[in-house]
Amino acid sequence: MIVKAGEFKDETQTITIAEAEQMQQQVLDFIGETGLVPKAATMAYVLECVNHWLYPEPPCGLSMSKVLEVVNAWLYPT
Repeated sequence: MIVKAGEFKDETQTITIAEAEQMQQQVLDFIGETGLVPKAATMAYVLECVNHWLYPEPPCGLSMSKVLEVVNAWLYPT
């Protein structure tokens, strides 16, 4: 699945839905590691992401790789 949203970079995720759940409505939350990264992140957004990495709070703890993805979006906007 590819998610596209305005001023954010496209995010590609593989999802598996059990056969019993295929006819039910599904909700996908894009937070934490699956969160969308802005095409041109602001310094405030970068600092917020760094804080989520340094001081993780479920469910929004971020890995170093996700934080670096946001930092790169700030340094090198597309």
